[in-house]
Amino acid sequence: MTSTSSMVQTGSAVEPAVSPAVEVTGGVDTHLDTHTVAAIDGAGRILGSAQFPADQAGYAGLLGWLRSFGTLVLVGSKAPVPTAPA
Repeated sequence: MTSTSSMVQTGSAVEPAVSPAVEVTGGVDTHLDTHTVAAIDGAGRILGSAQFPADQAGYAGLLGWLRSFGTLVLVGSKAPVPTAPA
């Protein structure tokens, strides 16, 4: 896996240069300082996980990292606090 100065790998990953035909879904757990992301393929297999800073460079790095596995089709996130009125 290629690394950038703005990424901290927190898990394992298969080689990212997967065929563009692979459909990738990302799941992001957001926090104040960092975002942790996991990538899975269409069969639900974990392709990898990583952590990025919660800033503009980190957001770009996170999307680039997800796209390195194939065609990014969906990204979902979990906010750290409720965002809807109670």
